[in-house]
Amino acid sequence: MRTKEFTFYSKHTITNIHCKIWTPQTPKAVVQISHGITEHLGRYEELAERLVLQDIAVIAMDLPGHGQSIRSAKGYFGDWQSVVEDVHTLSIIGHEIFGDIPYIMMGFSLGSFLVRTYAYTYEDYDGLILLGTGNSPLFILQILHKMMEKKSRKIFQSQLTSNHQKASKTPLGCTF
Repeated sequence: MRTKEFTFYSKHTITNIHCKIWTPQTPKAVVQISHGITEHLGRYEELAERLVLQDIAVIAMDLPGHGQSIRSAKGYFGDWQSVVEDVHTLSIIGHEIFGDIPYIMMGFSLGSFLVRTYAYTYEDYDGLILLGTGNSPLFILQILHKMMEKKSRKIFQSQLTSNHQKASKTPLGCTF
C-alpha cells in the first residue's frame, strides 16, 4: 500500500484543502470519502487500509474548516456549493490519477449530504455510498433514475461499438 498526502488550493473556500490517497498495487475501483461534521480524513484511515486490502483505492480530503484544512474558525466552510465544488475538484484529481476504473462517492452524515448534492450536479461517478444520511425518498429516486439513465447510455454505446465491430469484419476476419 502506498499513501500520499497533498493539498490543493480552494478558490471557493480560500484555503488549502488537505487530502490523502491510499493506493493498492493494482486498484480495481476508487472510493472518494467525504467525512461528517467535526471529523477529518484521519478517522477513515482504518477503513481505507481495509479497502486497499481488497484492491480498492481511497481518496479523501479534510473538508474546509476541518482537520488540516482550517483557515479561520473550526467547522466553518463558507457556502454549501463552494464545498461541493471542492469535492468535485478532488474527484477530478482522483479521475486523473486512477483513470477509467469504477469511481464511488461515499459520504457520512454531513458528507452524505455533500455527496447527494454532488450526485445531483455531476455524472462522473459510478456509485454512491450514503451513510448516516437523512431520509428523502424523492431525492433518492431522482438519483437512481439519473444513474440508470447513465448506465443505459453506457450499455447502448457498448452495443453500438460491438455491432459496428462485427459489421466491419470481412469473412476472413479482417477489419477495415
